Amino acid sequence: MDKAYDSERIHQIIHADFQSQSMIPVRNWHASYVSGKYRQIMSSSFDRKIYGRRNMAETVFLILKRLFGEIIHSRSYRQQ
Repeated sequence: MDKAYDSERIHQIIHADFQSQSMIPVRNWHASYVSGKYRQIMSSSFDRKIYGRRNMAETVFLILKRLFGEIIHSRSYRQQ
């Protein structure tokens, strides 16, 4: 995720509900503090190399959109 998703609630959902580690860059790295328990955990373990791999996932989504289009024409969940 990019900086727009940097909120304590999103970090909490990722950690608590999905039992995963968030890699969302802090909006302001030059701030004297990062508030929130989960944001502090993420900022202390943020790895720019891992975050750089986000580009691969974005590329896959782009290819899928090019192949199948951005619109789902089916009405039922099963056909989607």
